[in-house]
Amino acid sequence: MDQLAPLGIYIILAVILPGLIITSTVMVFFPGLRSLVPQGTIEIIGIVIAVAFINEHLALPFERYVLDPLWGKIFPSWHLRERRDLFLKRSQIIANAETEELAHTHYDQTLGEFVMIHNTSFGLFLAALIRLIIGPYTGLPMIICQ
Repeated sequence: MDQLAPLGIYIILAVILPGLIITSTVMVFFPGLRSLVPQGTIEIIGIVIAVAFINEHLALPFERYVLDPLWGKIFPSWHLRERRDLFLKRSQIIANAETEELAHTHYDQTLGEFVMIHNTSFGLFLAALIRLIIGPYTGLPMIICQ
């Protein structure tokens, strides 16, 4: 396997897929925004990546300062805050395993899946909350009508 393949898998899972899912959901929840989206491929890719990065910058502090203490209080026996050190040392662990030629699961894919689920759920939650605050949309979504 190429050395950059795990990085590509991580970027696709952690950035591209949440951006696609959230952008699509926003276009369905807020059909009026569809007219603001340019029709070119490069522009759409740029919007997807921008949405992914904006969402990630909102989701990570929310996870660190709201969800981590909350899960720590709900499940104190799991010691979730202490397990964070494992992720901080993961590059050293992977490098040592590869030096010793030990078979191991590549943690970049697992971490990418976790980030994808967390970022996607946070973005969808925000979009749904905003839609509920604004009020229900009574017509068919514009995407379905076309």
